Amino acid sequence: MSRGTSESNYHDANLASAWHPGSGPGAEPGEVDALMWTVTFQRALAVLNRKWVVSIIRVLEHGPSRAFRIRLEIKGIQHKVLRETLKALEADGLVQQVIIRDETSSGIGWELTDDGQSLVEPVAAIFRWGHDHLTTDVIDLTKEDPLRSAG
Repeated sequence: MSRGTSESNYHDANLASAWHPGSGPGAEPGEVDALMWTVTFQRALAVLNRKWVVSIIRVLEHGPSRAFRIRLEIKGIQHKVLRETLKALEADGLVQQVIIRDETSSGIGWELTDDGQSLVEPVAAIFRWGHDHLTTDVIDLTKEDPLRSAG
C-alpha cells in the first residue's frame, strides 16, 4: 500500500472498526477490541494518576489561574513540582499558558485547553462515585497502598 492518504484511510478504517466511541464497560460482546479498550483506559489513567494532576484540573476548571493562586488552592505542592506538572500537562495538550489581566496587573497564567476541559466531567464522576461508594471503612488513605509498594 502506498504511503499517504490511502494508508491513513486504511489505518483510520481499522481503528474505527475496532473502536466505537462511547463504548466501554458494558459494551456488547465484539463491539470493542478488549486490548485497545484496556490500553486506552490505562493511558488515560496514567495521565490522571500523576501526582497533583486531578487537583490542578479541579483548580483550573473554573477558569485561568496564575501559578501562585494554584499553589494557594493546592496545599503542599512545591513551586518546582507545580511548574513541572503544568509543563507536562501542556505537553499533553491539557493546559496552556495565557495572559491574565486584572485591574492592577497582568501576568502569565494557566488554563485548561478543550481537551483538558473535557476531563472535568469524568474526574467529577469518579469523585462522585468515590464519595457515594467508598467509606473510610473501605479504604484507609493514611496507609500505604500495597499495589503501589509492590515490586
